[in-house]
Amino acid sequence: MKWRWYISKVCNKARESGATSIPTTEIVFLNTLLTTLSFYRWVDDDFTVTKIGKAMKLLTDETLFGDDLSNRAKILLERWNSGNFTPGPIEDLFDGDYFSSDDGSDSDSADERVVANSIYRDVMRGINIVTTANGRKTYSLDRRFPKRDANVFGANGLTVGDWWPYQICALRDGAHGSRMGGIHGRVNVGAYSIVISGGYEDTDEDYGDRILYSGTRGEIVLNRPQIAPITNATMSLIKSCQELGEVRVLRSSKCQSKYAPVLGIRYDGLYRVLSYETEEDSDGKPYYRFELQRILGQDPINTSRPNAEERAAFARVTQK
Repeated sequence: MKWRWYISKVCNKARESGATSIPTTEIVFLNTLLTTLSFYRWVDDDFTVTKIGKAMKLLTDETLFGDDLSNRAKILLERWNSGNFTPGPIEDLFDGDYFSSDDGSDSDSADERVVANSIYRDVMRGINIVTTANGRKTYSLDRRFPKRDANVFGANGLTVGDWWPYQICALRDGAHGSRMGGIHGRVNVGAYSIVISGGYEDTDEDYGDRILYSGTRGEIVLNRPQIAPITNATMSLIKSCQELGEVRVLRSSKCQSKYAPVLGIRYDGLYRVLSYETEEDSDGKPYYRFELQRILGQDPINTSRPNAEERAAFARVTQK
């Protein structure tokens, strides 16, 4: 398939010569290609035979293709991997609503308990649960249910300690505008919110009221200067530093921090980006690191959330 060959060719070029070697015209074409593939009707075992999934995985590298393109590729690939080949549009980076579960919530008994448990039913309100052909459950926003706009600075109606079992629930309530990305914002106005979710434990530092937050890693290209990648997400945080804007901070249970919730994801208040600098990790890969300081006058970080009742409800429906 020519699509797979073209994607592989562009990726190899980027790895050899660096992300800056990909012209804007090719990025535009790749985005158009993603849209075409999202509406493509796969016949019989064409998807497996063409190995387009392997090529699509190449496009998920944000260090080579940037946040927008890589996140669109991730959403489409996740949709295919869940067994959903229904033609349809890809939700963009800042308004995605498709989510696949990789935990115990895939079981039918979990759904029955959701109906019976008022606490979990409340936090899962407006979330569709669909079983795919291969038996896997996918979660998406119910478009009939009101969704709060996340493109708002400040608390946006949230209370310190608000908690959700999944990031898609935080997306529904306007806490964070991306169902996958760690930074939600716009290049020209700044970052609205970030999620601390691990992945860069070797360079991230969390002191509660003060956070050192790492951006996307660069790639080492021989015989070329090592440059930290400036993705759209990174640029939005730089803009926040310049404007001293308020940034919502959410912590995920995935991050290795004593301030992280034991389950799910929690809103911990407003911070400002005080400074940023370029660093190199232990492998010599360059990246931007941002210093965030919690704004005074807020309620303290509520480490009691999720509370015992919420944890018990979560355990029942996910069988964890």
